[in-house]
Amino acid sequence: MSLAANAAVADAMVITKATAYDAEGTEDGNPELAAAHFVDHINYARVALAMHEYDVANAHISEAQDALALLRQANLESHKSVQVESGRVVYDYDTDQKNHYFPVSSEPVEVREMGKGPFWAKANTLAVTDAEIAYLTLDLNGSNAEKGLAKAKKALEQEYYTDADAALSKLIQQVVKVDAKDHMPQQVASDNIALARDFLSLNNYAGARFALKHADAALDTLERGLEEGDRKDRAEAMRKEVQTLRDEVAAGDPGLLTRADSSLKQWWRELKSWTD
Repeated sequence: MSLAANAAVADAMVITKATAYDAEGTEDGNPELAAAHFVDHINYARVALAMHEYDVANAHISEAQDALALLRQANLESHKSVQVESGRVVYDYDTDQKNHYFPVSSEPVEVREMGKGPFWAKANTLAVTDAEIAYLTLDLNGSNAEKGLAKAKKALEQEYYTDADAALSKLIQQVVKVDAKDHMPQQVASDNIALARDFLSLNNYAGARFALKHADAALDTLERGLEEGDRKDRAEAMRKEVQTLRDEVAAGDPGLLTRADSSLKQWWRELKSWTD
Protein backbone atom coordinates (compact mmCIF):
# COMPACT_ATOMS: atom_id res chain seq x y z
CA MET A 1 0.00 0.00 0.00
CA SER A 2 1.37 3.39 -0.97
CA LEU A 3 1.78 6.31 1.39
CA ALA A 4 -0.98 8.13 -0.45
CA ALA A 5 -3.36 5.20 -0.21
CA ASN A 6 -2.58 4.79 3.46
CA ALA A 7 -2.81 8.48 4.35
CA ALA A 8 -6.00 8.04 6.35
CA VAL A 9 -4.46 5.23 8.38
CA ALA A 10 -1.29 7.23 8.96
CA ASP A 11 -3.30 10.21 10.16
CA ALA A 12 -5.13 7.97 12.63
CA MET A 13 -1.89 6.66 14.04
CA VAL A 14 -0.51 10.11 14.80
CA ILE A 15 -1.54 11.86 18.02
CA THR A 16 -4.90 13.31 17.14
CA LYS A 17 -4.84 16.13 19.67
CA ALA A 18 -4.46 19.37 17.69
CA THR A 19 -0.98 20.91 17.74
CA ALA A 20 0.01 24.49 17.06
CA TYR A 21 3.61 25.63 16.67
CA ASP A 22 4.30 29.30 17.19
CA ALA A 23 6.79 31.46 15.34
CA GLU A 24 9.55 30.38 17.70
CA GLY A 25 9.19 26.82 16.45
CA THR A 26 8.06 25.17 19.67
CA GLU A 27 4.59 23.99 20.42
CA ASP A 28 2.80 26.79 22.25
CA GLY A 29 6.29 28.21 22.96
CA ASN A 30 7.13 25.18 25.10
CA PRO A 31 10.36 23.41 24.08
CA GLU A 32 9.70 20.58 26.56
CA LEU A 33 6.39 19.77 24.87
CA ALA A 34 7.87 20.00 21.38
CA ALA A 35 10.78 17.76 22.40
CA ALA A 36 8.32 15.30 23.92
CA HIS A 37 6.51 15.06 20.59
CA PHE A 38 9.85 14.42 18.87
CA VAL A 39 10.43 11.44 21.17
CA ASP A 40 6.82 10.34 20.69
CA HIS A 41 7.08 10.10 16.92
CA ILE A 42 10.33 8.12 17.00
CA ASN A 43 8.79 5.54 19.29
CA TYR A 44 5.51 5.46 17.39
CA ALA A 45 7.59 4.64 14.31
CA ARG A 46 9.40 1.82 16.10
CA VAL A 47 6.20 0.15 17.23
CA ALA A 48 4.64 0.60 13.79
CA LEU A 49 7.68 -1.15 12.31
CA ALA A 50 7.29 -4.03 14.76
CA MET A 51 3.66 -4.39 13.68
CA HIS A 52 4.61 -4.24 9.97
CA GLU A 53 2.79 -0.93 9.46
CA TYR A 54 5.57 0.45 7.27
CA ASP A 55 3.72 3.40 5.77
CA VAL A 56 2.70 4.46 9.26
CA ALA A 57 6.32 4.18 10.45
CA ASN A 58 7.42 6.36 7.53
CA ALA A 59 4.80 8.97 8.40
CA HIS A 60 6.02 9.14 12.01
CA ILE A 61 9.66 9.47 10.97
CA SER A 62 8.64 12.42 8.79
CA GLU A 63 6.79 13.94 11.76
CA ALA A 64 9.90 13.51 13.92
CA GLN A 65 11.99 15.25 11.25
CA ASP A 66 9.50 18.13 11.12
CA ALA A 67 9.53 18.48 14.91
CA LEU A 68 13.33 18.45 14.96
CA ALA A 69 13.50 21.14 12.28
CA LEU A 70 11.21 23.35 14.31
CA LEU A 71 13.27 22.78 17.44
CA ARG A 72 16.40 23.77 15.54
CA GLN A 73 14.70 26.98 14.42
CA ALA A 74 13.95 27.69 18.06
CA ASN A 75 17.68 27.34 18.81
CA LEU A 76 17.12 24.50 21.25
CA GLU A 77 20.91 24.18 21.55
CA SER A 78 20.71 27.15 23.91
CA HIS A 79 19.03 24.72 26.29
CA LYS A 80 21.64 22.28 27.55
CA SER A 81 18.95 19.65 28.10
CA VAL A 82 15.21 19.15 28.09
CA GLN A 83 13.58 16.97 30.74
CA VAL A 84 10.59 14.85 29.75
CA GLU A 85 8.38 12.53 31.81
CA SER A 86 7.61 9.40 29.81
CA GLY A 87 6.03 6.04 29.99
CA ARG A 88 8.73 3.40 29.58
CA VAL A 89 7.08 0.53 27.74
CA VAL A 90 8.68 -2.82 26.93
CA TYR A 91 7.17 -4.81 24.06
CA ASP A 92 7.72 -8.47 23.25
CA TYR A 93 9.51 -8.45 19.91
CA ASP A 94 13.05 -8.88 18.59
CA THR A 95 14.89 -5.57 18.91
CA ASP A 96 18.17 -4.43 20.41
CA GLN A 97 16.54 -1.54 22.26
CA LYS A 98 13.71 -3.01 24.36
CA ASN A 99 12.61 0.25 25.97
CA HIS A 100 10.13 2.53 24.19
CA TYR A 101 9.44 5.97 25.61
CA PHE A 102 6.12 7.75 25.22
CA PRO A 103 5.89 11.14 26.95
CA VAL A 104 2.79 11.41 29.10
CA SER A 105 0.68 14.32 30.23
CA SER A 106 1.51 15.44 33.76
CA GLU A 107 -2.20 16.13 34.34
CA PRO A 108 -4.21 12.91 34.01
CA VAL A 109 -7.53 14.70 33.63
CA GLU A 110 -6.57 15.47 30.02
CA VAL A 111 -6.24 12.04 28.41
CA ARG A 112 -4.16 12.17 25.26
CA GLU A 113 -6.26 11.17 22.28
CA MET A 114 -4.64 8.61 20.01
CA GLY A 115 -5.69 6.50 17.09
CA LYS A 116 -3.94 3.16 16.97
CA GLY A 117 -0.74 4.45 18.52
CA PRO A 118 1.77 2.51 20.62
CA PHE A 119 -0.79 1.87 23.34
CA TRP A 120 -3.00 -0.09 20.96
CA ALA A 121 -0.75 -3.13 21.23
CA LYS A 122 -2.45 -6.11 22.84
CA ALA A 123 -1.51 -9.72 23.40
CA ASN A 124 -2.66 -10.82 19.94
CA THR A 125 -0.53 -8.18 18.22
CA LEU A 126 2.40 -6.88 20.25
CA ALA A 127 2.42 -7.81 23.93
CA VAL A 128 3.44 -5.38 26.67
CA THR A 129 5.87 -7.02 29.08
CA ASP A 130 6.47 -4.02 31.37
CA ALA A 131 5.45 -0.40 31.74
CA GLU A 132 6.37 2.32 34.22
CA ILE A 133 7.17 6.01 34.44
CA ALA A 134 10.64 7.15 33.42
CA TYR A 135 12.34 10.53 33.75
CA LEU A 136 14.31 11.42 30.65
CA THR A 137 16.79 14.07 29.61
CA LEU A 138 16.79 14.76 25.87
CA ASP A 139 20.06 16.05 24.38
CA LEU A 140 19.78 17.29 20.79
CA ASN A 141 23.24 18.86 20.53
CA GLY A 142 25.17 17.78 17.45
CA SER A 143 23.76 16.11 14.35
CA ASN A 144 22.98 12.61 15.66
CA ALA A 145 19.23 13.22 15.51
CA GLU A 146 19.19 14.32 11.86
CA LYS A 147 21.54 11.53 10.79
CA GLY A 148 19.62 8.85 12.65
CA LEU A 149 16.25 9.87 11.22
CA ALA A 150 17.65 10.09 7.68
CA LYS A 151 19.25 6.65 8.00
CA ALA A 152 16.02 5.12 9.30
CA LYS A 153 13.97 6.71 6.51
CA LYS A 154 16.36 5.50 3.80
CA ALA A 155 16.36 1.95 5.20
CA LEU A 156 12.58 1.96 5.37
CA GLU A 157 12.24 3.19 1.78
CA GLN A 158 14.61 0.39 0.70
CA GLU A 159 12.49 -2.10 2.69
CA TYR A 160 15.34 -2.88 5.11
CA TYR A 161 12.98 -2.86 8.06
CA THR A 162 15.35 -4.35 10.64
CA ASP A 163 17.93 -1.70 9.71
CA ALA A 164 15.30 1.03 10.11
CA ASP A 165 14.50 -0.15 13.64
CA ALA A 166 18.22 -0.41 14.43
CA ALA A 167 18.75 3.20 13.30
CA LEU A 168 15.88 4.46 15.46
CA SER A 169 17.05 2.36 18.41
CA LYS A 170 20.55 3.80 18.15
CA LEU A 171 19.13 7.30 17.90
CA ILE A 172 17.17 6.85 21.13
CA GLN A 173 20.32 5.60 22.87
CA GLN A 174 22.25 8.65 21.63
CA VAL A 175 19.81 11.44 22.49
CA VAL A 176 17.82 10.06 25.43
CA LYS A 177 19.33 9.67 28.87
CA VAL A 178 17.31 8.07 31.65
CA ASP A 179 17.54 9.82 35.00
CA ALA A 180 18.74 7.09 37.36
CA LYS A 181 18.49 9.13 40.56
CA ASP A 182 15.91 8.20 43.15
CA HIS A 183 12.70 10.21 42.99
CA MET A 184 10.29 10.71 45.85
CA PRO A 185 8.03 7.65 46.09
CA GLN A 186 4.89 9.80 46.07
CA GLN A 187 6.01 11.27 42.72
CA VAL A 188 6.76 7.85 41.26
CA ALA A 189 3.39 6.55 42.49
CA SER A 190 1.40 9.49 41.11
CA ASP A 191 3.16 9.36 37.73
CA ASN A 192 2.58 5.62 37.37
CA ILE A 193 -1.08 6.14 38.26
CA ALA A 194 -1.32 8.72 35.46
CA LEU A 195 0.33 6.24 33.09
CA ALA A 196 -2.09 3.49 34.14
CA ARG A 197 -4.99 5.82 33.37
CA ASP A 198 -3.59 6.48 29.89
CA PHE A 199 -3.45 2.72 29.29
CA LEU A 200 -6.95 2.09 30.62
CA SER A 201 -8.38 4.83 28.40
CA LEU A 202 -7.20 2.75 25.42
CA ASN A 203 -8.20 -0.64 26.84
CA ASN A 204 -4.58 -1.76 27.17
CA TYR A 205 -4.95 -3.74 30.36
CA ALA A 206 -1.49 -5.31 30.36
CA GLY A 207 0.15 -1.88 30.32
CA ALA A 208 -2.17 -0.60 33.06
CA ARG A 209 -1.47 -3.62 35.23
CA PHE A 210 2.30 -3.11 35.03
CA ALA A 211 2.00 0.62 35.74
CA LEU A 212 -0.19 -0.10 38.78
CA LYS A 213 2.36 -2.67 39.95
CA HIS A 214 5.03 0.02 40.02
CA ALA A 215 2.62 2.46 41.73
CA ASP A 216 1.95 -0.19 44.37
CA ALA A 217 5.70 -0.65 44.98
CA ALA A 218 6.22 3.11 45.29
CA LEU A 219 3.33 3.40 47.76
CA ASP A 220 4.84 0.60 49.82
CA THR A 221 8.14 2.51 49.95
CA LEU A 222 6.27 5.68 50.87
CA GLU A 223 4.29 3.97 53.62
CA ARG A 224 7.39 2.43 55.21
CA GLY A 225 9.12 5.81 55.24
CA LEU A 226 6.33 7.68 57.01
CA GLU A 227 5.89 8.10 60.74
CA GLU A 228 2.76 6.82 62.40
CA GLY A 229 -0.19 9.08 61.70
CA ASP A 230 -2.97 9.94 59.28
CA ARG A 231 -0.74 10.14 56.19
CA LYS A 232 0.83 6.75 56.85
CA ASP A 233 -2.62 5.25 57.32
CA ARG A 234 -3.82 6.88 54.09
CA ALA A 235 -0.80 5.59 52.16
CA GLU A 236 -1.55 2.07 53.38
CA ALA A 237 -5.21 2.37 52.43
CA MET A 238 -4.36 3.79 49.00
CA ARG A 239 -1.90 0.97 48.34
CA LYS A 240 -4.62 -1.58 49.08
CA GLU A 241 -7.02 0.28 46.77
CA VAL A 242 -4.41 0.24 44.00
CA GLN A 243 -3.89 -3.50 44.54
CA THR A 244 -7.64 -4.08 44.25
CA LEU A 245 -7.77 -2.12 41.00
CA ARG A 246 -4.79 -4.05 39.67
CA ASP A 247 -6.67 -7.30 40.29
CA GLU A 248 -9.71 -5.90 38.50
CA VAL A 249 -7.53 -4.84 35.56
CA ALA A 250 -6.32 -8.42 35.20
CA ALA A 251 -9.93 -9.42 34.51
CA GLY A 252 -10.03 -7.08 31.48
CA ASP A 253 -13.44 -5.48 32.03
CA PRO A 254 -14.02 -3.03 29.11
CA GLY A 255 -15.94 -0.61 31.34
CA LEU A 256 -13.29 -0.45 34.02
CA LEU A 257 -12.04 3.08 33.29
CA THR A 258 -15.53 4.53 33.70
CA ARG A 259 -15.81 2.98 37.16
CA ALA A 260 -12.20 3.56 38.24
CA ASP A 261 -11.64 7.04 36.79
CA SER A 262 -12.65 9.01 39.87
CA SER A 263 -10.37 6.90 42.07
CA LEU A 264 -7.40 7.31 39.71
CA LYS A 265 -7.88 11.08 39.66
CA GLN A 266 -8.27 11.24 43.43
CA TRP A 267 -5.12 9.21 44.06
CA TRP A 268 -3.15 11.32 41.60
CA ARG A 269 -4.29 14.63 43.08
CA GLU A 270 -3.76 13.45 46.65
CA LEU A 271 -0.23 12.24 45.96
CA LYS A 272 0.62 15.43 44.05
CA SER A 273 -0.49 17.46 47.08
CA TRP A 274 2.00 15.49 49.19
CA THR A 275 4.86 16.55 46.88
CA ASP A 276 3.94 20.25 46.70
